[in-house]
Amino acid sequence: MADADIVISSQCKPCFGPVKDADACYLSLLPDELLLCIISYLEVVRGFLPDPEAESVRQEHNARTVRALYSMTLTCRKLHAITTPFLYTSFIQTQKHLDATKLFQTTLCRQPTLAKHVKYLEILTTSMSSSELPVSCSTSEWGTVARWLAAASWNIPNMRALFQRNKSLPWYAWSFEENETLPAALWEAFGRSQGEGSLILPIILIIALVDNLGEVAICHDIFLSSALAFRRFSSSAGLRCLWLMSRPSQHDAMITIKAQPTAHHSPLQDYIREICTSVKIREILYEHPSLSQNQLNWNAALEELSFDIYDMESRFICGHLERCNALTRVSINWISHSTKSASYSYSESAQPIDIKPPNKPIELAVIGQALRKFTSTLQSLRVDTLDSGWLVDMETDIPALGSLRDFTRLANLEVSGLALWGDYNSLEGPDERLSSLLPSSIASLSIRTEWDDDVEHALHMLLPDCTELLPNLKRVDCSWRPAPTAIADYLVLAFQEQGVDLILDAEED
Repeated sequence: MADADIVISSQCKPCFGPVKDADACYLSLLPDELLLCIISYLEVVRGFLPDPEAESVRQEHNARTVRALYSMTLTCRKLHAITTPFLYTSFIQTQKHLDATKLFQTTLCRQPTLAKHVKYLEILTTSMSSSELPVSCSTSEWGTVARWLAAASWNIPNMRALFQRNKSLPWYAWSFEENETLPAALWEAFGRSQGEGSLILPIILIIALVDNLGEVAICHDIFLSSALAFRRFSSSAGLRCLWLMSRPSQHDAMITIKAQPTAHHSPLQDYIREICTSVKIREILYEHPSLSQNQLNWNAALEELSFDIYDMESRFICGHLERCNALTRVSINWISHSTKSASYSYSESAQPIDIKPPNKPIELAVIGQALRKFTSTLQSLRVDTLDSGWLVDMETDIPALGSLRDFTRLANLEVSGLALWGDYNSLEGPDERLSSLLPSSIASLSIRTEWDDDVEHALHMLLPDCTELLPNLKRVDCSWRPAPTAIADYLVLAFQEQGVDLILDAEED
């Protein structure tokens, strides 16, 4: 369609009254700045969400956004030129159109200049359903495949070093010959891709073709992880955020990792490099807990770790925390495993796994001890046990995380009541003032717990400590469950006089 055929008319704004033909504006006459401003609002939401309903909404929004951008590229030459970089900034695989993965890879091979725009990659699955066309390479395509892989930059020295360090460990699943120019696991992936319906090869080719990739959301796969770990991206880019779904068949195990890359170095890739040596993300700590930190040699300069997992155990969490050196944000969330979320899957053919509670108790005190490594760096902490499937004996004492007074930069804290105070069978309620648990740097506190006399007492005791012991405190949220109206009104006003915004949900007595 030519530019002259497309007009924008103010007739779409009836408040302006009748409009003559002379008021119509050709699209080609609109300034580029205005078109860029309009298109900039068409943004996808990056990263998986742990809640199935929210994730479904996110995927629907992204699908609409991509369709809108694609449609705009078809309108006229001017809009095609402006919209194309926005369209190719993200590749988002959808369950309804898995064949788009192969089509996207083919497009990048035919038009390599488009690859420079790709900064976000989202992969839901590596397998196509039987109703889809196979995507395996024909014999004639292998030469092209090999050329693209050879043209990409791979971190072979790091691969060799990792192999030499870990080749004697029982869980190490790589083989790497000195004369190879690519990691052997990638070639193994290509062989596997010959199976009907495998998407491994086109996905790895996409990774090989793009130089500016910065954020990735993937289902955990040894081949995808290895491709990300050993791909050398451009010096101005580098992986900075990874959303990792460690069980593709079940939306109950997610880890979000963030780190700021520097020139020629990505801490996040260092982290993936260690993870990808195990076929399953948790084998390292679950099946071989005796392996020491020196053997694994992890010391990643990550900024943020977020866990959203149904059945994670304390040693799994601590194992990851101990292998980082300067975390600023940590989120630990035991997500619910209701019937709805149990049947939620990114793969139509996937079968639900057995729903089981954590095998061992959630040792909050052990997690608190592991967090103490970051007393000088941690700025935000979330520990939420409310949706855990953990089975607890009512007669058992549950120690809390412990005091956070030594965390000199901690400003934002979101915890369940159990994580903050614990649960002691021998005591009627929390026996420590909040000011003895919180650092002076705290600015925002959110406690998710049932409202009872103990919570009311804790807030009363906090009031006189706000000014001297917690001078930075500006916000306290205890609205997870409602408080009696009279008590809520009194406390809100009392905290307001101390310069603190207390958020409560009130109900009539």
